[in-house]
Amino acid sequence: MSIPIITIELIGAQTLDEKLARLAELQKTGRMKEAFERAVEFLGETVRDKAPDWLSNLKTSFEEEVGLVGQDMAGIVYSDEIYAPFQERGVVPYWPNIDNLEDWAIDHGGTAYGLALWISTMGIPALRYAEAALLEEENQIVELIGEAIGEIMEGSY
Repeated sequence: MSIPIITIELIGAQTLDEKLARLAELQKTGRMKEAFERAVEFLGETVRDKAPDWLSNLKTSFEEEVGLVGQDMAGIVYSDEIYAPFQERGVVPYWPNIDNLEDWAIDHGGTAYGLALWISTMGIPALRYAEAALLEEENQIVELIGEAIGEIMEGSY
């Protein structure tokens, strides 16, 4: 007994392949990059609004960047302030350098030693301002990227 050979022809497959190839190419520039730039701009503004405001150092330090990671378009909002990830994610208890706490403690009516003692027993609580910003802007980001993909797939861009 022989096994019958079945041939399947997908009508429109070439058109789909062409559109997917166009999407892959346009992902690197054009409409997709524009959508990512707008998305990270919205996200950056919201992160700045939610970040701690002491002296505005952290708020003003956020930058946005869009580019390729391998073959994929990616956007990032980041800060070069050394304490940004500790404010976002928190820290387990440790004994900090008291000299680094002097200005903050004075501005907040305390002492550097008292703050260091508190950090050594409580750690630094996670503020999750960037996470909250991402959750707040999630629908708008998905809409921007989805709209760009739709325009590219339909060939209207």
